[in-house]
This record gives sequence, C-alpha cells and structure tokens, in this order.
Amino acid sequence: MASIQDCAILAEDVYNQTGENPNELASRAGWERLDGQSWPDGFAAGYYRRGDEYIVSYRGTDDLADALADAEMIPQASDEQFGGTLPSVLGAYGLGDVAELRLGGAALARLLSSDDVRTLIDRYGNRVPQQQTQQAIRYLEQLSTPPAYLVGHSLGGALAKTLSLERQIACVGFNSPYMGDLQGTVPVTSALVLSVNTIGDPLSLATQSVGNLGHGRVELVTVAPMANGPPARPQMAEYRRPNICARGSARPLVSAEAVMAAAAGAVCETMVDVWEPIGRALSSPQRLLEFIGRHPRYYRALGNYLKDAALHHHSIVNLRQAVQADRTYAARLRLGVGANN
Repeated sequence: MASIQDCAILAEDVYNQTGENPNELASRAGWERLDGQSWPDGFAAGYYRRGDEYIVSYRGTDDLADALADAEMIPQASDEQFGGTLPSVLGAYGLGDVAELRLGGAALARLLSSDDVRTLIDRYGNRVPQQQTQQAIRYLEQLSTPPAYLVGHSLGGALAKTLSLERQIACVGFNSPYMGDLQGTVPVTSALVLSVNTIGDPLSLATQSVGNLGHGRVELVTVAPMANGPPARPQMAEYRRPNICARGSARPLVSAEAVMAAAAGAVCETMVDVWEPIGRALSSPQRLLEFIGRHPRYYRALGNYLKDAALHHHSIVNLRQAVQADRTYAARLRLGVGANN
C-alpha cells in the first residue's frame, strides 16, 4: 500500500516528462505511469499504478501559465498574520537578527493589509485557480479507475486539496498553499487532507493562517541544510552617547563658580541619561540607511541568498529526499474518517 514516501516520489516524478527515461523515479519505486498529460496553458498531471492501487499526481508551478495561476492564490490576511509568518521564515533561513529584513517585512505587511490592496486581493486573489481546477476535474473524470490518492507539490498540491474536498478523495499536498474549495467555504477540518511541509517553506508558511481549505493533518519536515549559509554581515557603527556636558574643573570645589559648574554638569549628565534611549531610537533609522548605502554588495548577496533559501525550502526534490530518509514515512498511509493517524 502507498506511503507518504510513495506520494512524495510521485509528486516529484510528474515534473519529469522529458528525457531518455522520464519516469525513472517512479519506476524505481514500482510505480507505472499510465498516462501523463500536459496542456498548453500549464496544466499537467500523471496517472500511476502499482498493483491494484492508483494515484493521480498534479504538477506544480513549472512555467509562466502556472505562475499566473499562482497569482490567483495571493492570500488575504491582516498585518498581524503576515507579521507572525515573517520571523518563522527568517529564523529558518538563519536571518532572524537582520533588523532591516524585519522592518521591511513589517512595512510590506502593512502595505498588503491596507484597504486598497485588500480590495484588489479580494477581487483577484485569495482563491483557487478556476481554470486549472476545472482541467484537473476533467482529467480525473476520464480515468478508467478512480485513484486512491491525489498528490501534488506547490500549485499541484493546491489542486489536489481542492479536488479532495470536491470529490472526497484522500490527498497529500507537499509545500502547497492552504487555499479553499470552489464554493469558498469557511475553514473546516478534513480527515482526507494531509499537508507535508518543509520547515521554512515560504508558500505554506505565508498561507497557514488564511484561505478557506480544511487544513487537516500537517507534517513538518526538516530538509538538508543549504551548502552555503547567509553572507557575512558587515559591522554596523555603534551608537555613541553625545558628549555635550561641560565637565567643570578637576580642582577642589573651593569657589562658587566651581560648585555651580559641577552642578550644571551633573544636571546635564542626568538630562542626557533621560534622553539617551530616545536618541538611540531616533538614530537607528539614520544609521541603518547609512549602513545600507555603504554596503550594496552585501545586499546583493543577501538578495541572492534569500532567493536560493526560498527555492531550497520549497523544492520537492529536497522534501522528497528528506521524507525518504525518514523511515516513519515508509508506513502505510491511512487517511479518512476512522483512520489511525
């Protein structure tokens, strides 16, 4: 019987439709690909059999048409929800202490949760891609034997989850968004839905508190670390306490002028002590802007690292390898009412 490892293999194998042996990954696990279909507008799926068990695997984002379908799934959320996601992503990437990323993420969260942007997302986003969902349904209906499971990665996982609720078929989605069904119902818990996500996957993290799909059971997996860590961060200049107070004379306080100068200096130091937290806070944005302007090479390297880290944690190849390395995922997969999960 199929396991989570089998589902991960098929979620990756459906991407492999060219080459001398396009379905070698599935074949090594004993699965035969009966039918693979790729349509001009980006939809692609595969129909697999092993013994008397059948599985349909939906392909994820692989071209421009898929990317346009992904754009429909931009989530609607509050700045608190986005703000709660960002630290998890930065922490997984080893960037939790980079202040400007936290500040930039907070600014982006406020922008995305503004009334105008929320109106645009509500009108054009936060929904299942209708065209590809209808294609997925038609593909499912023309199969000779109904599948036991629907699987998919990324956009493919979103399609599998949606059809799971539409047709009551168990499904496993890998690093896929938490979206919704065709009717846009409120969140429900579905015993038929299993989400297997990499810790640090940007897509599942960004949508974990939005959408209207029953999240079901969630398995979090740690993938192998990246070959290279984040770029070394240059040292930022330290805040310096202002030196504006007269120190007075070092001689004994034998004159009225010396006593008054010493008192004035003490009062000044007290005022600086009171002002210092405010001055430190006010100087931070200026020091940060100066720091950014002095280190463009670091920020180019940081941008490249963020891109590579997001792709690394979203990759079905890395997730499949981590799942295959964990023997607990080799057990028979059981989903549905009454299953022992």
